[in-house]
Order: sequence, then C-alpha cells, then structure tokens
Amino acid sequence: MSLTKEQLKQDIKNIKPNLTDNSLNKYVKDIFNIYNKYTGNQSDEITDLDIFKEVDNIDTLINNLAISTQRNFYTAIFTLFKSQNELIIADIYGKKLSELNIKQKEKYENNEISDKTKKKLEIKFKALGDFIIKLNNEEKYETALMLALITKYLFRNEIATLKTIQEKEYNNLNEEELKDNYIVLKNKKPLFISRGIYKTDKKYGIIKTKLEDKLIIKIFKKHYEKMTDNIVFKDANGNQMNSKSISKKIGRITEKELGVSLGTSSIAKISIEEINKNPQALKLLKELGESRGTSINVLLSAYFNNYP
Repeated sequence: MSLTKEQLKQDIKNIKPNLTDNSLNKYVKDIFNIYNKYTGNQSDEITDLDIFKEVDNIDTLINNLAISTQRNFYTAIFTLFKSQNELIIADIYGKKLSELNIKQKEKYENNEISDKTKKKLEIKFKALGDFIIKLNNEEKYETALMLALITKYLFRNEIATLKTIQEKEYNNLNEEELKDNYIVLKNKKPLFISRGIYKTDKKYGIIKTKLEDKLIIKIFKKHYEKMTDNIVFKDANGNQMNSKSISKKIGRITEKELGVSLGTSSIAKISIEEINKNPQALKLLKELGESRGTSINVLLSAYFNNYP
C-alpha cells in the first residue's frame, strides 16, 4: 500500500471533516518528516506504512525532542492509523500521547521550562515595548503593528490574514463571511478586531476585541495611510502573509533586535509574566484569555512560568 500526500490529506479529512487546512497540512508534513527521517530519503509518497508500526524505532527517532514536539508527531501518526482504520496501532500511539500529556502537565504544574525557553524569557517586557516604539519611530508601521498586536492582546499568527473593513460593510456580512479576520473601522479609526479564523475557533466562535490601546491606534493609522488595499500584512512580494511567513518574520526581527528568536507563544509568556505584577492580574488574564480564545486555566498552566 502506498500513500501520496494528497491521498493522505483526503483520508484524514474523511475522519476529521472539520479540521482546518493548517492543521491538516501540519499532520501530513509531520508524517512525511518522520517517514523520510526513518528511511533517509526525501519522498512524496509513503510506500511502506509498516514502518510506523515499528513503534520502538519511532520512539528512538524522536525521544530526544521536546515533549511538545513529540506530542505533535505522535498525534499525526495516531491520526494516520485512524484514517487507515488501523485501530490497534492507533491505540498504541494514543496511549503514548496520554503518557506525554501527563508528563507535560507535570512540567507545567512544577513550572519546569527548558533552557531554550529560559533564554527567551530573559527578554523583558520592557524590551519588547521599546522595540515596538523604535519600529514606530523608524516609520516601520506594519512591523510595529504586527508585534504590538501580539504583545498587547496575545494574538497568535492568525493576525497574518487580517483585512480592513468599514463597520457598515461588516454589519452586512453573512455568517460565512464573518468567518474571517478583520480590523473593523469607522471612517479611518479602528474600532475592534473580529476573528473567525484562529486556533480554537471551533470552540469559541467569532471573537471581537476592542482596540483601545492608544499606541496601537496611532501605529495603525500611520500604517493605514500607506495601505493600497484592505490587506493589513503583506510579504516582500506584496501578497497577503500567512501564519508561516508571519512567524518567520517575527522570529527574524526579534532575533536581530533582541538576540533571540521569539514566537507568539514566547511573547505571550513574557507578557503574562509582566501582567502578573499587576494586583488585578487574574482579572486581566481572564479578559485576555477570552479575547485570545484560551481558557484561564490554559493561560496559567501553559504560558505562565514563575521561576527565580
């Protein structure tokens, strides 16, 4: 039996019809990465599915990776065997996932973080704020806005797909059209961000976040003046960014300025560490969690690290 990437996508889609394209592509990418690493070849077709049934060998291949990365690979392989109706093998990987989930939960509860994460968390919130101001002063408004939205509201990479829309037009959108990401304007002033596409949208639906931060409003207005259409963030070729390209850009600019490559999760942790200094921290985190589409329990366990 052989499987091409497109066949595998369709098989997974059959058992998970509500899976987002990003998640679907991630599953397929992880499965082929493991397969190619195991075989030592670069192939666009799986010709020997039994390789994944050698569970101990797969373990050896990835057990030196971070727990979160192992979980990603095991989830992908679990989904692979579910899609092929190989339920006995799927169950083996399901049990491994459960074991890793317990380990990850224990690490969160003990506030254990890796050396790599510690290095990222050595970056202080003030440094991020100063960098945003610097970008604004240098008239790099698009980049400043990108980083400011992630730092202030803990948004993920879904901001890559933001488009501007006037309030009147937004109010006339149908249910399907609302499942997109917008900065809603009244005249030229940003009122709120409406997100229908993000990591947990199946659970939380459309989320509206008021834009009240004065610096962000100021940066947006400057950026908006230079925009030629309704696409907020564009790549070097003038195309709308995607989650991958915006992630690379954030990592690149933070490494150049701050000496370490940061992602949205790292920035969220740094921001939450700062919020914890506020007497109203729990209330603020709850509000941010609702806006981000993350429960307060997840914010506290996965993103808050209290270490000396």
